[in-house]
Amino acid sequence: MWKYFYSASTYKWLDVLQDLTGNYNSSVNRSIKVRPDSVNESNWTEVWKTLFSHDLGEPPKPKFAVGESVRISKYKSVFAKGYEANFTEELFTVTEVYHGQPNTYTIEESAGEPIIGRFYEQELSSAEGRQPDL
Repeated sequence: MWKYFYSASTYKWLDVLQDLTGNYNSSVNRSIKVRPDSVNESNWTEVWKTLFSHDLGEPPKPKFAVGESVRISKYKSVFAKGYEANFTEELFTVTEVYHGQPNTYTIEESAGEPIIGRFYEQELSSAEGRQPDL
């Protein structure tokens, strides 16, 4: 586009918009390694993998397993005392692990009542082998 502006000594692009988009779509794109107008239903997965496969990688191994006892992190304000507990005293059980980037978990109370929402690994702390603090 800028080549055209320079060679024609004008910034009027509306007259050549069709030509510019046609040239762009018929040229090999360095990101997807093919011409944009050649992408269709049969090869879109290969194009998608070309764009994003280097970013995905393997999902990390889950830190907690289904049935494991955990505690939830407490919200602490800026002026909260540092010696107070960072996690709840109540124990929860992991009910489902959602593999991904990052892994998330659903949990339930010890009475079997599910907790709404999903939790990240850093929001949970393993409580296996520990008794509730009384």
